[in-house]
Amino acid sequence: MAKPKHPAYYAVPLRSRKAIVEWLCSHQSYYRNPPSTNSPLAWNVKAYGVDLNAEHLIAVYAKHVADYVWLDYPEWRLPAKAKYAEIKGNLLDWAIEAARDSVHSFDCYKSLWNGFSLDVEYGFVGRSGGWLVIWKYEGRDLTRMEKEDFREWLEEMRYTDLRHLYELVVQNDHDFRPEAVKDEIEFRAATEWIDVACDDIPKPTMTQGMLSL
Repeated sequence: MAKPKHPAYYAVPLRSRKAIVEWLCSHQSYYRNPPSTNSPLAWNVKAYGVDLNAEHLIAVYAKHVADYVWLDYPEWRLPAKAKYAEIKGNLLDWAIEAARDSVHSFDCYKSLWNGFSLDVEYGFVGRSGGWLVIWKYEGRDLTRMEKEDFREWLEEMRYTDLRHLYELVVQNDHDFRPEAVKDEIEFRAATEWIDVACDDIPKPTMTQGMLSL
């Protein structure tokens, strides 16, 4: 079996311990009150410009499912639009909650691109929970860790663990960039509406206009 190719968007060109430590120490951090929420590694995951229009969400959903013909059939669309009108005020909150749950539960955020598993724990902090932070890595608690302590910890870390942390942070930089956050929230909103709220609406295999007379 061919070895999987390293994705270009997860490029990790640094090799020396010094270069990796400097790069990690210069990364976005989160230091606010209370100190118990602080972390030397953080990402701004606030969602900007999210489009929750019903037709847009249907299009987003259709990109992720193999069989989506029923989305266009009035037998499904009409009751689904009625359900949308009932719940649209809650969709953003539901989508954000679902996206956060995925970070905590999905292995892809706790492993490298090649499937190598890591012991990492995340948290969402800030008044709106708009910052994602690493709270633990390989058993070490990063909360309350000041910048000087973070540097010292990195300098003493096994090179393999340091390298893996570098690779994980690079992955997160790509996966939690603003446009990716927006796309994730829209997808979660689509599934919360179509898969969850509309779960009791039958998905027809054909529409009335297709029936033979």
